Parts: sequence; C-alpha cells; structure tokens
Amino acid sequence: MFLFVCWLGLMAGTCGKKAPPRPPRAPHLPAVKDLQAVVFHSGVQLDWTMPVNAEGVDRFEVYRSKPDSAGEGCPGCPRGYELVRSIDVKFGQTYFQLFDRNIEAEGRYYYRVIPLDKRSRPGPDSNEAEVIVKWRQDTVTK
Repeated sequence: MFLFVCWLGLMAGTCGKKAPPRPPRAPHLPAVKDLQAVVFHSGVQLDWTMPVNAEGVDRFEVYRSKPDSAGEGCPGCPRGYELVRSIDVKFGQTYFQLFDRNIEAEGRYYYRVIPLDKRSRPGPDSNEAEVIVKWRQDTVTK
C-alpha cells in the first residue's frame, strides 16, 4: 500500500506534457534573436538578421504553427510546427526576409527560424514571432 501511495504521488506531480523529439543541435551556430512578423493583406512578412561574424550557417528553415482551436487553451503545451521554406545564405548576407502567402484561416500564427550548417545540423531555435490574422485567404483578391 505504501508503494502504491508513493507511485500515485509521483504520477500526480508530473504534468504529462512532452515535446516532440528533436535532432541533436549544432552548438556552434548562432541563434536568431530578432525574428519579427507583420501581417499584410496578402500574407505575413518575416524579417530577421544574423551577425556579420556568424560562420557556419548554410541555410535557414522557416517554420509556422497554424491556429488550432483545440490547442489554444493549453498554455505550455508544445506547438506543432511545419516547414514553410528553406532559405540559402549567401556569403556576407546578414538581413533575411520571407513573405508567407499560405495563410489559410483566421487566427494566431507562430513562426520560428532555425539555422542549419553544411551538414544539415540544426542550430538553436529563434525567438518565436506571433501574429494574429483577422482575414481569410479566400477573401483576398489576387
């Protein structure tokens, strides 16, 4: 009985929230710290910079988390991100921009940018940029 009570106490103390598995990080790559997202009538514009001395970054992968009415009420739960696009880095390039036109619904969108080295090893996640879209893609005139 004592063991059962101890086991029950341990199980009650955990939240049960786990993040999806992640590949090993390349520790030498710098993180993007100034990712910004702005909503326009036809999509979301992302802007970020890297220091001039950021060596080893071969490309960036841009990820988006779509609005999910079921997951919005779970603070601290991990979000599901999907790859939007991969952007190659040119020598000496420090400013990056991407325009995401694939906004499908109204709601909150979250973006992250991850640097990758030449061996496709990811660096640290960027800051999370959040936008609120108040229009639907099917109402936009093309």
